[in-house]
Amino acid sequence: MAQRVSVPADVAALEVLDRVDYQDAFAAETSAHHNAEHWARLCFEVDPPAALLIPALVLAPFGLTTRQAATTGIGGLQILRNDPDNIVLGFNITLGTPRIVFSAQPGRLVMSTLLRLNGFAGRVAWSFIAPLHRITARSLVDHAAKVAAQESTRSGGRD
Repeated sequence: MAQRVSVPADVAALEVLDRVDYQDAFAAETSAHHNAEHWARLCFEVDPPAALLIPALVLAPFGLTTRQAATTGIGGLQILRNDPDNIVLGFNITLGTPRIVFSAQPGRLVMSTLLRLNGFAGRVAWSFIAPLHRITARSLVDHAAKVAAQESTRSGGRD
């Protein structure tokens, strides 16, 4: 089961935002070995959990812009940076600028969220959205670890 952890130092070092007003990270232990992009695709694209519908509905009125990202990104999020160890996904809304970073670490998957909030309205909105975000983030990490375990079982442990 995914656990809340500190944002890894290498994620903070990516400097994906000029200012970070909120950050969290969730990790799951796994025997699967994938690059960061594959972990992101497992979270958002392989039989995505129903929990993803709720954030989309909540964020839509605030100007979530995913039309272009839907054709060029992962799960409606733009790919902003992609290397084997970390992939940075993001989108823009009027209330803030979120960045989601998937990290491929030996023996575990880590999903970090970094967020720059825009003004008082962004801070107030985030105070309501944050609990839902944490539930969804934990669910996505659990989902990816579960799908990876199923893939490993089907392939007989071969990656």
